Amino acid sequence: MMTYLTHLLVDFIFQRDTTVEIKSGKMSWQKTKCLFGHAVISNLVIGLALYFIVWSSQQLIHGGNHDAFNLLDYFLILLWISGFHFVLDAIKYPIQLGLKNHWFTKQSDVVTYTLDQILHLISIFLAIDIILGSSRLATAYTQLQTSLKGGNVIVILQGILILLILETKFSEYFIKKFLTGTGVIPTVENTNHNDTAPKYHLGGYIGNLERIMIAIFFLSNSIPSISIVVAIKAVTRFKALDNSEFAEYYLLGSILSLLLGCLFPLIVHQLFYA
Repeated sequence: MMTYLTHLLVDFIFQRDTTVEIKSGKMSWQKTKCLFGHAVISNLVIGLALYFIVWSSQQLIHGGNHDAFNLLDYFLILLWISGFHFVLDAIKYPIQLGLKNHWFTKQSDVVTYTLDQILHLISIFLAIDIILGSSRLATAYTQLQTSLKGGNVIVILQGILILLILETKFSEYFIKKFLTGTGVIPTVENTNHNDTAPKYHLGGYIGNLERIMIAIFFLSNSIPSISIVVAIKAVTRFKALDNSEFAEYYLLGSILSLLLGCLFPLIVHQLFYA
């Protein structure tokens, strides 16, 4: 859990917009330095910091280092993940270009984004499996389930942070890329640059809060309450739905938000509580 939380913190919380822009371009010396700093240095620094926070917290609360990797094992896992992260970011641009030219003309961004996150998750499991071994991996998974069901505060806080990042930053980027690819919202190319009117991006904040509330209702077994969130959102945009273009954008965005809002807590429930 610490390794995946480290990845999410590196990719979604501590990554600057300038880093994202450099990473999306062709390979160059500037991009190589940027990738090294982002993939290797950030993973090691944030990962080790998180390890010692969890370790000291477990010592303070439980009097022992429960459910934590050996420091050397964890360092080797971080090195593996950092190297894979570097390679994946380096080849992302040509892969995205190939997808755009051959298969996914409009949705190359969202497909690349999704594949990138799936491959990162696979690399984490591979690193843990290779370095710890399958038997220790199974034991760690069992301990994780026990800790969550037993109310281990530190493990639960890690899980909450992971769920929050997935329901906010991850989902917001995914929905934005998907809607841009479908053409229902303006892209950079067709936006009027002479338009000086202020832009208020409240939709992103509303969507984040919506998915957080859906996750809370889902995990607390109050699934019928999700309809209240959807209804409140629809009422506030009722008049705007007369515009057919906005109605399509609103409907597609709302369905995606509802889907992601339910998907992540469902995965958590099936993996750790079912």
